[in-house]
Amino acid sequence: MKLIKLKEIIRKDNRTWDGKETVELKKWTLDEILNLTIIEGATPAYVLDEAGFIFEEKIDVKELFGDYLEKDTSSSNRVNIVSITPDGAQSRPWTSSKGKRDLKPIKEKLEKILDKLDYQNRELIIFRTFKGGYPTNWDSIGIFSRNN
Repeated sequence: MKLIKLKEIIRKDNRTWDGKETVELKKWTLDEILNLTIIEGATPAYVLDEAGFIFEEKIDVKELFGDYLEKDTSSSNRVNIVSITPDGAQSRPWTSSKGKRDLKPIKEKLEKILDKLDYQNRELIIFRTFKGGYPTNWDSIGIFSRNN
């Protein structure tokens, strides 16, 4: 396991991450992923990308919970956002935040995605990021690997 302090990663614009947040590069268990500490209001994805880590997956937790209603079509008068799904980028209607939810009810769906990444046998950075509110909100899990 390697603990990565985000504030120690120097970005291309010479700025650093402000907080005390850390991410870990390690082999994960499903229980550890289900109990990830949430990083609120920001995502370290851009910093990790700039530092040379390889983007593997972004899991939209709202998608796994079924927050995007099938009845919301492209002709709906609701604002659409782009959501990253297992099937690629999808235009989705904006939905309100449901708060920081326990991941255990979506354990099987989450594990199916993680298994495709062979998560138990690879060192990965896995983090959860959340922002509630309007107009922007998200709940997602980011996955990165080391650039060898």
